[in-house]
Amino acid sequence: MISINIYEIIMQMINFCILWWLMSRFMIKPLGRFLEERAQSIKTEIDVAESNRVESEAVLETQKKTLRDARQEAKQIRQDAEENMKKEREKRLEEVKEESDKLLQNAHKELTQDIKKVKQQLLSETGELAVMLTKKILKREVSEKDQKKLVTEALSQK
Repeated sequence: MISINIYEIIMQMINFCILWWLMSRFMIKPLGRFLEERAQSIKTEIDVAESNRVESEAVLETQKKTLRDARQEAKQIRQDAEENMKKEREKRLEEVKEESDKLLQNAHKELTQDIKKVKQQLLSETGELAVMLTKKILKREVSEKDQKKLVTEALSQK
């Protein structure tokens, strides 16, 4: 038959309460604190990660802006360099043109002077040859005064 032992039931209830108290004190409360601390640390890490994400997005935007500015500046520098190179080339071409014009003018002057000298020499030699031929023809000696007179007459005819 079934017998109910009250002493055993009370002892089991006391044991159960002691076990409950021990588990609560040494297991449930520390586990609760651990879970609370873990939840808090996870929340803190999430907050830190979010602030780091926001900060890194800001840094990324700053870097993008800096890169755009650097590209724009490089483009401007390149354009300035091209303009300066173009101006320098035009200036140098102008200098070379002026120098070549001066050289041409000097060469023209020299040629003109050389032509005049050659003409004078040719006229002088022609005059002398004419005088010599005249001497031979006339078989007589012509004085230097007469020679000059004949040369000037020959020159004036041309």
